[in-house]
Amino acid sequence: MAKVRVEAEARPTEDVEKVKQAILNVFIPDRIWVEDLGRGYRLVVAESYSLRSLVKLYEMLRQERILDAARSYMMRCVERGVLVFKLNKQAHMLAG
Repeated sequence: MAKVRVEAEARPTEDVEKVKQAILNVFIPDRIWVEDLGRGYRLVVAESYSLRSLVKLYEMLRQERILDAARSYMMRCVERGVLVFKLNKQAHMLAG
């Protein structure tokens, strides 16, 4: 079974709802929640137990015609069956 987890830090000056929307622009979670990190910082966490949750990201990569490059990059980032990569959340806030 696949587990997909997306995390995004929300700084004190950022609107948590906009950070959530940035995640939802590229990911279809089963659940999403906010954790308080203290000092005004929060962590928005979204999880899914299906690779179907990545359909929006896949479609964006296809639309930008960078699917092969992204796949090649991601394959290099796999360690012990875990893939970790980072996206710029500001760029994806505008995508929706």
